[in-house]
Amino acid sequence: MSKTFNFKIDFKEEFDNLPNAPIVDAVIHWQAEPTKTPDPNSLFEDLETRLPDYPHFDSQTEINIATQAGPGVTALSQKAQWHGFKFQSEDKHHIAQFNRNGFVFSRLKPYPDWDTFLREADRLWKIYCSFTEPEKISRLGVRFINLITPIEDPNELGKFSHFRHSVRPKWPSRSQALCTRRHTGFPGMSTR
Repeated sequence: MSKTFNFKIDFKEEFDNLPNAPIVDAVIHWQAEPTKTPDPNSLFEDLETRLPDYPHFDSQTEINIATQAGPGVTALSQKAQWHGFKFQSEDKHHIAQFNRNGFVFSRLKPYPDWDTFLREADRLWKIYCSFTEPEKISRLGVRFINLITPIEDPNELGKFSHFRHSVRPKWPSRSQALCTRRHTGFPGMSTR
């Protein structure tokens, strides 16, 4: 028997802002089930008008290729269809993707802070909703892609994170890799 979980995202929760954050790409992705499918041409015109601060744009195409093989049968099929639009800010640090089945917002380096990132993502998500009127959000994902340049002393990782990594004195001083995993549970959910 499956159990449903109700959890709430606390948008007022505060996070540390690291002065040397190694974030090269912060992404928030809503996958949604729209009730309206706007015409690509009119959608583009509306987005271009509503996003003067995002002057760079591209159309996105989804391409599906399938093959079937069996005794005496070989088939190849392909299908290309419009997927959405990608808009970039003048400085190309903000990327907004308005897709058929969702919205993706990215902030490239330098990452300012969570509040600034979330405020812009929310503004653009509301624009997406005004066109598509999503009935349901099937996925909400947030990810941060970090790039930590090689350092001689692994004990210096504290400059990039509150995670403290220490090396025993007899270990080699040059680290080849660092792997860390953080797991966050929600009330009422198993943390396994």
